[in-house]
Amino acid sequence: MQSMLEIRSPSNGTGWADHWTFSGADDRLLRACLEELAEYVTEPPVTKADRWRAAMLFTDDENALRLGLGAAPSSDIRAWTSDGALQLAEILPERLSSVRDAIIQRFAQT
Repeated sequence: MQSMLEIRSPSNGTGWADHWTFSGADDRLLRACLEELAEYVTEPPVTKADRWRAAMLFTDDENALRLGLGAAPSSDIRAWTSDGALQLAEILPERLSSVRDAIIQRFAQT
C-alpha cells in the first residue's frame, strides 16, 4: 500500500505545503503513529474558506497519489490540527526524520 502525507499552513495569505509519499514499512510505521493522534483530528478541507484549517492531511487514495490531495474526495482524506502535527513530530522515529524536521521547522515557530 502507498500513502501521502502533507503538511500545510497559510503564510502571509498565500500558504505552502510539503508532501511525502510512503510505502511498505515506512507506510505502516507512519499509520501507526497517526493512530496516536485521535485528539487532534479535524475535518478535511472542503471549500476554499476552510482550506488551511487542517495542518496535516493523509490519504491512500490512488487519484490523490497521482494528482495531488486536491484530487481526492474529502471522505478519503484524514486531517489533523497543527498541534497534532507537532505531536506527530514528537513520536516519529529517526527513520522518518525528514518529516519530523519539516514539521518542527514549520510549526514550532507559530
